Amino acid sequence: RLTEGTSSTAPGAASPRDILRRGRWVAVARDDDASDDSSKELDSPKTRAAKELQARMARLTEEQEAKRREAKMSEPSGLLRSERMCMVQLIVQHDAAQHTVEELGALGSLMFIDLNEGVTAFRRTFLPELRRCDEADRALRFIGDQLAAVGSSPPRASWRSELRVSLPELVSELEDAVKEVRQLQASQRELASNYNALIELSHVLRKCDGIFSEARQGEFGDGGVQQVPRSLSYAELIRAPSLGLSLDSYGNHASSNYNSETSGDELPGDELDGGSAADLERGGARRRRGGGDGGGMAALRGGDATAAGLRLGYVCGVLPTARLAAFERVLFRATRGNMFMRSATIDQLVRDPKTEELQHKAVFLIFFSGQQSFARMAKIADAFGAHRYNYPAKYSKRAALLSQALTRLDELSHVIDHVVARKEALLSSLAARHGAWRTHLARQKGLYNALNLWNYDLTRKVLIAEAWCPASMIEETQEALRRATSRSGAHVPSILNVLETDEAPPTYFRVNKVTSAFQEIIDTYGVPRYGEINPAAFTVITFPFLFGVMFGDVGHGSMVTAFALYLCVNETKMLALSARLRDDIITMAVRGRYMLLLMGIFSIYCGVLYNDVFGLMADFFGTSWTETPPRHGGPRELKAHGMVYPFGIDPGWHRSANELSFGNSYKMKLSIVLGVAQMLLGLGISLVNALAARNALDVWCDFVPQAIFM
Repeated sequence: RLTEGTSSTAPGAASPRDILRRGRWVAVARDDDASDDSSKELDSPKTRAAKELQARMARLTEEQEAKRREAKMSEPSGLLRSERMCMVQLIVQHDAAQHTVEELGALGSLMFIDLNEGVTAFRRTFLPELRRCDEADRALRFIGDQLAAVGSSPPRASWRSELRVSLPELVSELEDAVKEVRQLQASQRELASNYNALIELSHVLRKCDGIFSEARQGEFGDGGVQQVPRSLSYAELIRAPSLGLSLDSYGNHASSNYNSETSGDELPGDELDGGSAADLERGGARRRRGGGDGGGMAALRGGDATAAGLRLGYVCGVLPTARLAAFERVLFRATRGNMFMRSATIDQLVRDPKTEELQHKAVFLIFFSGQQSFARMAKIADAFGAHRYNYPAKYSKRAALLSQALTRLDELSHVIDHVVARKEALLSSLAARHGAWRTHLARQKGLYNALNLWNYDLTRKVLIAEAWCPASMIEETQEALRRATSRSGAHVPSILNVLETDEAPPTYFRVNKVTSAFQEIIDTYGVPRYGEINPAAFTVITFPFLFGVMFGDVGHGSMVTAFALYLCVNETKMLALSARLRDDIITMAVRGRYMLLLMGIFSIYCGVLYNDVFGLMADFFGTSWTETPPRHGGPRELKAHGMVYPFGIDPGWHRSANELSFGNSYKMKLSIVLGVAQMLLGLGISLVNALAARNALDVWCDFVPQAIFM
């Protein structure tokens, strides 16, 4: 026993501190004779030989177990059974985690297990990175929509494209691109709205001048009353409208003019005095007295009907032709007939400044009296979607405004062309990079989704992952870890440990371009459990053969075979075509090209058995029957005793009286035989699976009843 605080020791004896430092144990023998006898027994030759034999057997057992495990892990995989799977543990530095997942994703050898199963998605470690990916995805969708709007289809995303940029750099680049596109769109919309409004203003100026000109040029008749025609002539504009006018000082596309000096308004070549306004009034009164439809053509009411004392206000603008009649009726009722309205239809389609839609529109001009009437008409015009414009009272101002509008239209046309060209160039450059961006973003999202399955050790700054890996790909996985460590520049290499577990491994079948289509058919019905026989190995033959039994025809089978051969020979081109078109039918045909080839070959084989070419009986080797007498349906005789048609059905059955009954009976019996054979194959596979799993319940309660009642 060693006690602390002991200072005196015997001369030449080891102190307690020395004993602890050397790591030796001190034992006190109570019985010296007993200890001597036991030491002699332990050092006997028989005991040493037994120990050596036991150690040799243990080493041999360990070596055999290691060889057996290595043989299982290196066992070649096939389509008949799932590959041997083992659970591995990865310990990766935080700096090398991204490169590690990239290398493992390119290899495709691991299926990660979620070590954060109880953690919600909002508490995962890499949630901020996934949110950045969502922002970048929204930006890419916006760019894709803009490309589709201009008729430019971005190239198909290819997993071979490499884009060496970090996620923050990608998000920043996409945000800048989206911001620039939005700015160009806003500029184009504003310029288009201004251009369209200028187009409407030019129509208003010309049409209203035409209205006043025709009113001045009318001749007197029927008692000296001036006639104002209902339909007005119009000279077409020089330029066709394509795009819009800046807002006025009141925030509207057009302003109204309540003018108290309308009697002094100028017209081309003359001045519109009070007499002209009176003439307009008399013309409206004449229409009312004459029993016309009215349509808002009511007489102007006021204190004095003489021309000298008449003071009028007016509103002019543009309205869709479909709403013109209703607009006129509502105005007439709202003002109780105290208004005078004229309209002129625009002969060409005009693009609306707000909706940018081509519409049939008309110019309206309304005379009224009183401020309250003006307020009512302004509200009604806005409710009907009319655009009110400023129409100066002086002819000189109108001419100057029209000239200014035409000049501004020409300037806006050049500016709009420049903005459109700039936008097209920007979208063209974005379309060239859209596919690479989408590929890189998909990789980043998959990368961080995989990292969220890992466990992050904050104390050691490492990430720990568990995954299932095919035993035959352990070495390749370790090589991928070494490449990732070299790329990331980490000082500590990643560690891969093979774990012993009792959990059921996942099923993994190694397929190629020929067997992948058949495996997808099997997976549609259900994925086999780990260690079970894979029916896809038999489906490679049985599925095309049964199709040939159903579709058997040499002619049609040759067409299917030729089509499948073309797909197989030009598979690179056809894969690119299906990726570009994104059509489900074309993609299905291209991916199942080898299945189609086998289906066509078996169709030809069964067609030869049926002796059927495009629905007609063919005579490849010469019939063995003669026809006596030579008429359809007559009795037959063999040409020679024991003569047999070399392959397939003898074409002599085609002209026999019992052709239909023989053919139906033959094909029905063949279908039954093949169906029973296929069912027996399935029962055999289920029995083998049950015996391999040592499941007696499946044998007695599943296999035996099916075999009995089949």
